[in-house]
Amino acid sequence: MSLAITRKVLIVLLVLFCILYLLFILLHQTWLACLAVGTLLLFVICSAAFWRCPNCGKNLGPLSRRKYCAHCGKELDA
Repeated sequence: MSLAITRKVLIVLLVLFCILYLLFILLHQTWLACLAVGTLLLFVICSAAFWRCPNCGKNLGPLSRRKYCAHCGKELDA
């Protein structure tokens, strides 16, 4: 998966988590909390698996728009 697509998927997961968590706070429904935690776990798994430098394979850190890998210095396509 390309870094641009990975970044978009991770942002969607974070937004979905925020929405589910806010709904849980407002409605006090346990199933909303379970969905929010599941979404957060999916975010962590996807981030660990796909948010990596295509050259050196190391994690890129926060979802900021980087132009270069902090580890190897190669240019990124994100």
